[in-house]
Amino acid sequence: MEIITGRQGSGKTEQMYRKVASLRGSAKIYIVVPDQYTYVAEKNLFNVLDAEATSDISVCGLSRLRRRILSEAGAAPEVMDPSARSMMLRYVIDACEGELSAFRGVSRTGGFSQKLGVLFKELEQDG
Repeated sequence: MEIITGRQGSGKTEQMYRKVASLRGSAKIYIVVPDQYTYVAEKNLFNVLDAEATSDISVCGLSRLRRRILSEAGAAPEVMDPSARSMMLRYVIDACEGELSAFRGVSRTGGFSQKLGVLFKELEQDG
């Protein structure tokens, strides 16, 4: 696994395409990008490499990669109901209470873990 990071305009994309071109044909290649960027990444990959060269390359968003891994492992994704999510968040909040700064004061108020769970669910759905 290789992770390419850097600022915008630093050449990450070109470096990735060079690496993919050098590896193609030798192994299955997965390019993991943000979910909202998969179409653009696939289109750019298709334009940079010829169509036949892209058959062993998969562009995956994080959500698709997670589903693929669970599927290949034979596990069904577990969906946590809101009350279980709230209990899990309450446990994490209590365990990390000393490290909280912005939410230290409100972390003990009633309903905080439920509101945090709703926020996380909305963020998860919006990508």
